[in-house]
Order: sequence, then structure tokens, then C-alpha cells
Amino acid sequence: MKVLIEKIVNGGYGLGRVNGQVCLVPYTVPGDVVELGLPSGGDGRNAPLIFEIRDIIEPSPRRVQSQCPVFGLCGGCDYDHLTYEYELTVKRDVILEDLRRIASLAIEDVSVVQSPSEYGYRNHAYVRVGEEGCPGFFMKRSHQVVAFPSEGCLLLDRILNDLVKEMLRDGPFKEGGIRIRANMQDETFCRGLPGRIDDVEARYRVGDMEFSLGIDDFFQVNNLLNHRWVQLIGENLEPEPEDRLIDLFCGSGLIALSIAGSVRTITGIEGNGRAARYARFNAQRNGIDNVTFFTRDLTHKGALKHMAPSGEGPLKVVADPPRTGIAGHLIESIAALSPVIVVYVSCNSATLARDLCIFSRMGYRTERMTVIDMFPRTHHIEAVARLRFTGAGA
Repeated sequence: MKVLIEKIVNGGYGLGRVNGQVCLVPYTVPGDVVELGLPSGGDGRNAPLIFEIRDIIEPSPRRVQSQCPVFGLCGGCDYDHLTYEYELTVKRDVILEDLRRIASLAIEDVSVVQSPSEYGYRNHAYVRVGEEGCPGFFMKRSHQVVAFPSEGCLLLDRILNDLVKEMLRDGPFKEGGIRIRANMQDETFCRGLPGRIDDVEARYRVGDMEFSLGIDDFFQVNNLLNHRWVQLIGENLEPEPEDRLIDLFCGSGLIALSIAGSVRTITGIEGNGRAARYARFNAQRNGIDNVTFFTRDLTHKGALKHMAPSGEGPLKVVADPPRTGIAGHLIESIAALSPVIVVYVSCNSATLARDLCIFSRMGYRTERMTVIDMFPRTHHIEAVARLRFTGAGA
């Protein structure tokens, strides 16, 4: 079967139609005419089938040569066959389409912040080791490991890539996984690397602040954009000295501690107890005393009960949930606190659209959005949306 690729949709797939039926094809570009191979399944009941490429019959004029010899096999990248400028356009369009399709939202003020480089940005990775003992990443939609090429992975920070090259020389290894991390001070941290004692924690510097976190804990992956990401969230919050702030899904405290000097008080809430403990430690090491961190499971109803910061002053909320988004009952709890501004940080445009629709029904208008490209060459996106209470629910 031949198919013309019409556009790129959520997940990085090219969308085409065969006899009127929608099909999805990875590693394609709008304008490609491809011959389809076997379907590799769908993403759920009644979902479009996902096909492999058997052959590219007519390449799109937008297609460029990938710089990676295992692109299309390794699942680490999705867009290395696009120019970086066009990749940014694709990501913006995917978000806008999901907002229209899922939430019937048309946001006029949408800007894009690009990464200073589309390569060499990634500060941590979970490296897989397959049956043959070679380190690499999983193939897309598979648990089969694609070994790194001899030059390593283009996405990894320079010092991490040097570590990967050492692994390629020192292997083979036992099947499993190896966590590797690096900061901008050329320190590396590992768990599971043969011949090296496991690190308990990793250390990062963002702006003039230092952060420690568990070796497996979440931290924003783009060394080149982390400081700008925090600045962008602060700009959207419009902090004032009398403000009270709630930071939901606060992790090890990066957002809360970076903004603490601009507001009266902050309450940080995190479901991972270890991350919350590191957040308290990070507050102490950076000399910050107006932030209080709590461990609460935000998927449970009532998690925000009695959590509003005490005192007078406008209340604002920032939320940086996982890909699953914010539970409906938590959105209701946020709205019940009547924050004047909610800043929603999302890495999934589908759940973002779903949740903004719920906020809209509760009187919060999404007035601006920024796409910040934390994950170049992959389909993953990062969006920062500012919602303001207008009182006019949809």
C-alpha cells in the first residue's frame, strides 16, 4: 500500500490515509509518499494502525539526511530527518491542533523558545543493555535494544557521551539498565555501571542555586534551557512581594526555590517522599526560609485540604504534573482555593488540552502559552500555559 503523508501528529507520527482509513507512520515527513510495511499495532481500541515504512517512494522536499547512523531504528529520536526550524513548527502545530481537537480552545498568544542547540543537551539518560551486552536505547514501540553507534548518542551532553563511548569500549555488560547523569560542572553520576560504585544522588546548578536529588529522581533534562525554563515560569506567575504560591508536583524544589525571593511564601507539594526531603535540604543549602515542602499524594482526593499558605495576599498556583496530567478532582480543589493565576507546565499536549478544558469550565481562561523545546529531535514537547481567573466558566 502507498500513502501520502499529510501532517505530523501527537507522538511524532506522520498521518496518511488508505482507502479513507487513517494510518500513522513514524519517521515520515508531510509530502512523503511511502510504501507501507506491516502494521505494528495501534495505541488503543479503535485507534489508527501504526505502520512501518517499507520504502520511501517519493521523499518530501522537507526531508533532510539524518546525522545519526541508527536513526529510524533507535527510539531515542523522532525528528532527525527534519530541519530544526521545521521541527519547532511541527511541535507548535501539534499543540495547537490538540487544543482545538480536544478542548475546542484557540489560543492566539503562542510563542516558541528554541534550544540553543538541538544536540548535546541531555543531562541524563537510562541506558539499556540488551542480550548481546551492548549499551543503547530501545527501538520505538519495542523492548529490543539498538546499540549506540561508535560515536555515541548525539543528544547526550558532551561528558555523558564520552562516558557512553567508554562503555562501548569496555563492554559487553550484563543485560539490564544503567542510569547516567551529568551536570554543567563536568561531574558524572551513575547507578548500575560495572566497575563503578553507585552514586546515591546527583548535583545540579541552575542560575546561582545548587540542587541535589536522588540518582533516579526527576530533573529537567536540558542543561542548555533549564535556567530559561525557570525564568519563563516566573514571568508567567507575575510574582509580587505579597503573593502566596502553591507549587504542585514540586519535585526537589527547582521551581519553588528559584521563585522564593520574589514572593511572600510558598507551599511545595510532592508525592515522592525522597524528592520532598531533597527539596527541604535544597532550601536549607541555598539559605531559603519562606518555602515549606509537604509529601502528599496528589492523585488522592482531599490532597490539597488545609494546604493553602497562611496569611494575606494573592494566591497563585504552579503545577508541573507527569504526562498523565492533573486529576479532575485536583483541578476542582485548585479552583476551590480561588488562585488569581495558574501556571500549568505540561509535557503532554493531549492531557494539557483535556485539563485546560476543565479549568475553562471553572472560570479560568488560558491567555497565553509558550512552547519551550526542552527535548529537541524527539516528539516530546514542553508547554507553559498561563491561566487567569475571569469568573466566566464555559
